[in-house]
Amino acid sequence: MQLTQVKQKCSTSVDNNSIQRALISLLFLQSYGWYVVFILIAVYYIKGRLEQRFNKWRSSQSHEVDLHRYDDGTILSRQQALEESRRRMQETLDAQAAAFAEQQKIKEEDKRKQKFEDWDRHVEGKGYRSKYRPQEHAAAPQPSTSSSQTKKENISTG
Repeated sequence: MQLTQVKQKCSTSVDNNSIQRALISLLFLQSYGWYVVFILIAVYYIKGRLEQRFNKWRSSQSHEVDLHRYDDGTILSRQQALEESRRRMQETLDAQAAAFAEQQKIKEEDKRKQKFEDWDRHVEGKGYRSKYRPQEHAAAPQPSTSSSQTKKENISTG
């Protein structure tokens, strides 16, 4: 019997204490509720600002740790490899530029020769410039002259 009585007293005392605490907190909120709301808003705002600064600080610390992780030898070897690859790329670019410049010189020389040939033809009375390109002239067998000759033959025989 004593055990059950002790349990009942404990349960009633716990219920009474929790009810008293709830009433006290309710009275406090009734009296100072707006102050509590403003303080909670300020704490939330300050927490956000401090969290941003902490994240920036943390990222800068991790960056510094990453810099200290590499030793001077690896950094130096990477830089040398990068310079070597840049030098090779520049050499290939220079070679391509020289080849292009040579092709341009050849084209300019051909153009100059063509102008001299045109002038020589003009002086000889053959005309200043050729109306046909040499490739087209050699490839096309002049179908218009042969058809005009067959027409003339047909007209004269007819």
